[in-house]
Amino acid sequence: MKKFLLLISVLLFSISGYSQDTQTPTETNDSKPLSFWESEYAQKKDDPAVLKGYIEKRLSMGLSNAFVFDKYLQLIPEEERTSEIVVNLYVKEMRFLRVNSIAFDNLIKYKSEFEKTIGAVNFLIFTAIKNTIDDAALLKDEKLLNAAMSAYDQLPQTGLPMQKDELYRAYYQQTGDTDQYIKYTISYVNNNLMKISDDSISQKDKENVKLIETMFKSESLSNTNSGMTAKWKEQSSHMERDKIGNQLDNVAHEIFDQVTEKKALKNALKWSERSLELSPDNVQYLDTYANLLYKLGREKAAIAKEELALSKVAKEDVGRYRIEDTIYKMKAGKKTWKE
Repeated sequence: MKKFLLLISVLLFSISGYSQDTQTPTETNDSKPLSFWESEYAQKKDDPAVLKGYIEKRLSMGLSNAFVFDKYLQLIPEEERTSEIVVNLYVKEMRFLRVNSIAFDNLIKYKSEFEKTIGAVNFLIFTAIKNTIDDAALLKDEKLLNAAMSAYDQLPQTGLPMQKDELYRAYYQQTGDTDQYIKYTISYVNNNLMKISDDSISQKDKENVKLIETMFKSESLSNTNSGMTAKWKEQSSHMERDKIGNQLDNVAHEIFDQVTEKKALKNALKWSERSLELSPDNVQYLDTYANLLYKLGREKAAIAKEELALSKVAKEDVGRYRIEDTIYKMKAGKKTWKE
């Protein structure tokens, strides 16, 4: 049960983007308040017992301990480096994990031990890698990028939140290296998203429906009203289809908005076509497809497709204005993308 709760904690932290240092600290009636431990820490930073007490106090108040995590691991004996306090630090400080840290090395070294308590070690390792890549992009530091990617190569290559090419494209997008960004975007989409078959998507959606059905049969949700149950089932029946379609549309629109190179635009047009195969009446997908056609010089086809998109938008929908404006620009020969 403890392992399950810790895993749930990890997932909640990742989904909510929780930030400990934004919480309001509260103290119970304690003979040793935070001010006491801050004074102790200032004077005895190399005393493991003081550091442990200081960390436990901050944990009890929802405060971050990222700045002392590595130091604590340095000071404690090897046999304590998978203790409950260390496990709590990994769960609560994961947004601060980096590959070039003692905490990361410790996580790798005792991975099998942490699997018994946290149960999501690969997720924590990936988080540290992604955090490091974001740092590398900010600093434009390819050496740091390579260190993160070397760590990524040690992970199982299935079930990870992002593929390697996807990480590279995110890095080069942030650093403004358009050529590398295009290269890795094309590689990622063509070798991953475009290879996902209809059968695979349908199977995943069937599994999602079964999961929802099982969830609503559970004791905690068995009394949920039938309308809500039906709504969740309906949404889950095309959840994977929507996810893949949205990913294809988003990356196609990125290329449309940021790139002028014809080969890349033609690739993006294929991705947009695939999104429409999954959801033919999706107005957003139609709009992306029309804009790509227009940027490739196929004005008549672009206007026809954008007008089709407009026909599927209710007259009272505020989104009509944007599509009408795009049609106007296309007919006037003006750019529909960012300058």
